[in-house]
Amino acid sequence: MDFIEKNKLHENSHTAEWFYAFLPKKKLKMNAEVSLQFLIEEWCTFTNLKAVLGNAGDGGCKYNNFEPFTVCEIQKILGVYILNGLSPSHQIEHKLKPQSKDPINGINLFSTSLGKFGTSARRFKEFKCFFSIQDPRYATPSRKMHPNWKVERFLQHLMLIFKEAVIPGKFCLVDEQTIGFQGWHEDVRRHDEKQAGD
Repeated sequence: MDFIEKNKLHENSHTAEWFYAFLPKKKLKMNAEVSLQFLIEEWCTFTNLKAVLGNAGDGGCKYNNFEPFTVCEIQKILGVYILNGLSPSHQIEHKLKPQSKDPINGINLFSTSLGKFGTSARRFKEFKCFFSIQDPRYATPSRKMHPNWKVERFLQHLMLIFKEAVIPGKFCLVDEQTIGFQGWHEDVRRHDEKQAGD
């Protein structure tokens, strides 16, 4: 309950208030021992830095019209991903189309609100190309030492927050978790012994 009280959350809190409690924009101190350095502002900085290192922008070879992302734009695009998790489309880009062109998956708000230049789809491609939550100036460590390097800081942040925010009841049951993905990945384990329909 400390997490709820600390962030002034209640049953009538707006969804954005819950979002900012889990993914703060600014520096937040959880307690005297742990200083939380994980910020959406850092994501924005690292994303723009990766774009500069990737030679994007005026005179560059990638995305000549690239302009640096703002924190607000990063939040909007994260919102597209969250919405796609709640209401999946076979391609997330379909969420960026107006409802007049895609009445099933299109969302007018996203089709007009992303990016200052060009279309939302173009800005979304730039985001997918350059988005980073790790400082791109550091070399990527070996996969054996850090298997989830790209998202490691985010996972550490979630583990810290969930310890504060989630209080399991006396009886807790967890079923297997499935995560959809495409292609081959060395972290995926398949159970060949399982019976069909099990």
